[in-house]
Amino acid sequence: MVNIVPLQTVLSLTDVKERTFQLKRGFALHSNMLFDVSDLESTALIILINSTLPAKDRPDDLIDKRTAKKQLANPDFFNCCVEEVAWFHTHNLKYPDIRVSMQRILSLPPSQKSKVLSSADVPMFVDWAHDAKKVNYAKLFAAEFFWHGQKRSLAKVLKEIEPEWKTAFQSMGGKVQDLKVVSDSLNRLLPPTEFPNTVDHNSPQIRMPYRDDYIAVTPVVSSAMLLAIQQSYARTTELSFTRPASVGGLVSSLGGWVKVLHYPPNLARQGQSFSQNQLGRLAEVGSILNSKVLRRKDFIASLERLSRLGYIATNRQQRIQLRAQQKLLRTIVLQWLAPLFELREAIVSEPQVIEKLSSISDSTEYEFLIAPVSSLKQFLNPLFACLNNQISNYYVTQHFAFEPRLMSVLRKQLSWALSQIESTSYPSADDDGSVSYLHLKALRLFDGAALSNMYCSGIPSLTAMWGFLHHYQRELNASLGANIRFAAFAWFIRDYSSSTETKLPEFDMAGANQREFKRRGLIEGRYCDMTFDVVIRIEGDASELSQLASAQNALKAHLPARFAGGTLLPPSISSSTADWCQFQQNSATFFKEIGLLPYSGRWVLPTRKSISSVNEIADINKINRAFVPTHLGYLFLEAPKRRKNSHASQHCYAESAIGLVEFTRQIEIRMQGARNFYQRAFWQLDIRENSMLMGRA
Repeated sequence: MVNIVPLQTVLSLTDVKERTFQLKRGFALHSNMLFDVSDLESTALIILINSTLPAKDRPDDLIDKRTAKKQLANPDFFNCCVEEVAWFHTHNLKYPDIRVSMQRILSLPPSQKSKVLSSADVPMFVDWAHDAKKVNYAKLFAAEFFWHGQKRSLAKVLKEIEPEWKTAFQSMGGKVQDLKVVSDSLNRLLPPTEFPNTVDHNSPQIRMPYRDDYIAVTPVVSSAMLLAIQQSYARTTELSFTRPASVGGLVSSLGGWVKVLHYPPNLARQGQSFSQNQLGRLAEVGSILNSKVLRRKDFIASLERLSRLGYIATNRQQRIQLRAQQKLLRTIVLQWLAPLFELREAIVSEPQVIEKLSSISDSTEYEFLIAPVSSLKQFLNPLFACLNNQISNYYVTQHFAFEPRLMSVLRKQLSWALSQIESTSYPSADDDGSVSYLHLKALRLFDGAALSNMYCSGIPSLTAMWGFLHHYQRELNASLGANIRFAAFAWFIRDYSSSTETKLPEFDMAGANQREFKRRGLIEGRYCDMTFDVVIRIEGDASELSQLASAQNALKAHLPARFAGGTLLPPSISSSTADWCQFQQNSATFFKEIGLLPYSGRWVLPTRKSISSVNEIADINKINRAFVPTHLGYLFLEAPKRRKNSHASQHCYAESAIGLVEFTRQIEIRMQGARNFYQRAFWQLDIRENSMLMGRA
């Protein structure tokens, strides 16, 4: 949120050094503070002119009128400032690759979409990017301030020759005819829209399916969105640019340290099997149940809200609050019970594990582990007592234990969990046997791009996954002579680790005429190693699906070796998932296989939650850490057209869109059943005339 501060408040400071510091801060491009310069136009003009001077020529006091008049009288100085307006932009083509040159984009915001965040949802901001030597000249017309209730800049007020600014210009010795020339130049250099006619060799291009053909999309970074992220209180990490003035005015004002949203999956790396981890927990705390989740801040906050439910004014508000808290408590209870559920399954494959549980042989947990599925409901009362006892063992939550207002809600969620473990042990009668699925297990990604776009760091891009599967589909169809279609996918992350190292780029053809064999410039990135599963929903004729079911070798051989810029490998031969490529035509049987995935993993699910600001992302994540931002696709800034150097017949500049995904635990997906999984877990690309966005299939 931007704070509006009267300029007079800072001008009244008697300490020149402090006053200069505050003035520089308020007129910086990245500032979350704007000065209200109403009725102080002359002083604001003096400050802006003095701010453009190099440090060695800049006066100690930025309100030094004599120095400002001298600069304004210098035609070379003022002309240089006006000329740099030709490189003002709304979307920065030089971010992050400064080798893109002599191009800019001036564009209206894309069409607003309810599910994603773009520059259509933030205040407009015009930045500059050109020659690093002239970065100071650009500040004169780019710096923003508050004037007569609106956010303005010198470019805007002189473009329209506002009377107050005309008077301020004349008070500095400027001539009216010169002001008209400046106004004409600003109107000529700042048209409503402007796009390059040629795609620069250093601009990225992504081939996407569009209208029964392919289109080349060049993702560009919105300066307004980048500024909104810098001013937000969302969780971020910083990218470093070694030549910030060459990237743009905003990056230069930040000293080359640019914030990007940082929400990686919260997964603990496990070096042991699950049963070994649980035996270690038993030795450490004397219980298998996951008591740590009962200390989470969101669980404590939920109990607090439920305890105050009776004080909410209306019955409708009480019902809404109760439903919201019940959903969160159900998730917590499932996580609390998850070790018992998974250890029961581990005992089936490793019967010797039960012998190592002798220390708790007389406990409810031990009896639960060896009891048949049909009798699990009888453990409701013992487990409910155990839940309240563990709540009472922590000083922050002990006053909630056996609290009458909470008893019925907690008991209801525990009862639901126990009933679900029984119902999910059998195939669902609603499963559709005509649907085919391909399950690729425990694929290993090394050095994948953790920057899903230049706003978000975390998991690789969902569109990268779609492109990976589209490539896979083409290879299979060409090999088998078939016409199958990968209609949707579900994504399960088993393991994740991140890296911030800067990688040395490979040699390729570069230079003005693409004739020099050399390395590209260093661009800092974020990378990750992952182990993940992908479930692919496949559509095609029955004969083609039958052919695919018997083509195990082809399914393995044509798996692409690259994903999200990294190296993709199948699991090692020695691993427990050596049979990593499974084709299923019975969805009921397939869901039983899905239920055996490790409970420590997370599903990446679509969500219907909408966002309208960067700070709203932080607020939603604070309430529920499962919801995180990532790249969801592209919003077109223009109608596709033919351009020189395009990788397809049609080309379009597009803005990356930020949306929310939900990291859902495996225990929740399993307990909510097959119908929920098939309806909720799958992604597909929704292609419209002005957008390409990932959404629920």
